[in-house]
Amino acid sequence: MKWTTKATIQRILDAVPLGQKIYFAGQRYAGGFRRFSISRHLNDVKTLTAMFAMTDTPLAGSRAVEIGAGWMPVVPIALWMHGMMSCASYDVSPLLKDEFIPRIIERLPDADHFESPFLESHPSVREIWNRRRNELQTLVRDGASASTILKRCGINYHAPVDTGALALPDESVDIVFSVSVLEHVPTNEIHRIFSECRRILRPNGIMVHIINPSDHFSHGDPSIASINFLQYSEKDFARYNTSFCYQNRLRASQYRQMIIQHNFSVLAFRAPVDFTAMERLDQIPLNPYFAQFSKEDLCAHEVNVVAQRQ
Repeated sequence: MKWTTKATIQRILDAVPLGQKIYFAGQRYAGGFRRFSISRHLNDVKTLTAMFAMTDTPLAGSRAVEIGAGWMPVVPIALWMHGMMSCASYDVSPLLKDEFIPRIIERLPDADHFESPFLESHPSVREIWNRRRNELQTLVRDGASASTILKRCGINYHAPVDTGALALPDESVDIVFSVSVLEHVPTNEIHRIFSECRRILRPNGIMVHIINPSDHFSHGDPSIASINFLQYSEKDFARYNTSFCYQNRLRASQYRQMIIQHNFSVLAFRAPVDFTAMERLDQIPLNPYFAQFSKEDLCAHEVNVVAQRQ
């Protein structure tokens, strides 16, 4: 059974007290946080806003909910710079780090250096982006606290929270979004989240998700295929499927099916194929459960979906 060193470390940390704090310290001093960058998050913003633009979803004055905020609130800050009015961000664990927020603001590009499809289709948003960026950078220079900056962006962070039972009124939200979150959520909890999204969204409200259904242990090890984890039984995979990087192994078609099951209309759905994985598919002995899916479904390395509340 082929696993990365990272997977083994996560398995060990998952079993010890203060494992989360040790993991964060490792990321800060030796991992991804050591070379602080928001470029990947800005790419997510480009993808999200392209989906908003494609489906004519307005951001100006919108009230949003983010499922799974993570360590750095780059996405909700950038959406506020696109004109969003407010965003309630929810996490099952308190991950957001105040120390990152000034560093995020310092690295935000001006509108002329950010190739957002939404900015291109809504030229008036450029002025909003630059005005709000300048305001945030002034706050940072003046030594404003992280909470002050988030408040100015209309962002309210809540953790720990049961994301399947949010303290929000019915039909009170325009947009719900998540980025690289749902692949880390057990199937029964995804059903609860979709049900809750339907409850809190106004009629015709929009749900947008970016999902990465690939084997996340392959991200740092090119010798492991992005479909590597599909060869194992639930029991075998559970040995390394820790709280640090839980993966449900759902395929693209299953997400679509669940969304429709919760009475959403799918307005846009993309599941691009990892062609390297496709080439290696015949070399990997799939677990019998996964034999029911098409090759394209098995090898999808991203799912982008926009759904509308019916």
